Amino acid sequence: RFRTFGAHCERVVTIGHDSDPAADADGTLPWTLLLGLDAAACPAACSDEAWCGVLAEVALDTPPTAEAFLAAAVPFCNEQLWGTLSCALFLPPSAEEDAPAACEAAIDALKYGSVNVNTVTGMGYFIPRLTWGAHIGHVPQDIQSGVGTVHNARMYRHVQKTVLRAAWDWPFTPFYLNTNANYEGIAEGILRFYHAPNFVNFVYAALQGLIG
Repeated sequence: RFRTFGAHCERVVTIGHDSDPAADADGTLPWTLLLGLDAAACPAACSDEAWCGVLAEVALDTPPTAEAFLAAAVPFCNEQLWGTLSCALFLPPSAEEDAPAACEAAIDALKYGSVNVNTVTGMGYFIPRLTWGAHIGHVPQDIQSGVGTVHNARMYRHVQKTVLRAAWDWPFTPFYLNTNANYEGIAEGILRFYHAPNFVNFVYAALQGLIG
């Protein structure tokens, strides 16, 4: 499966390995970036889960404007990528300032159960009040990401999707980034809060996140 993804891509960047992963004595696979992938040449990248550390980039040939890119990217995601569980859309301040209507239209048009703006999709799963599940409309003959939702602590009915918005810039390093230097303290804080979910432990966990 790993080789399938890289076989049709000219620009393959591996991280942490200097040679072919098959030559490694321990059999581990490298973190791999597939850059400039042609979706037509490698349909597996759009329809199959890698189940390994592979990130594929499909470049869209559009004019260099937010409106043009979003007008091409949203249909590509909705129509050519298999699965509708979650997606992340990163909108720099310049895009939202220059093309606010196009940005809002893109968020509205994305057919995903969890649309995460300027943050990772894991945050859509992490917050209990949000819904987590596929976009509406799947049938058993084309089940993709399934039907129904979980979480939804406020018990909303007839949910289409959840949209989570975050800031582009943060005054601290978010806890979910690998550049955060306090993972051990964050893990301790989260465990303390789960063990005893009170205000003191919540503040302790939050402070651990800010320290990183």
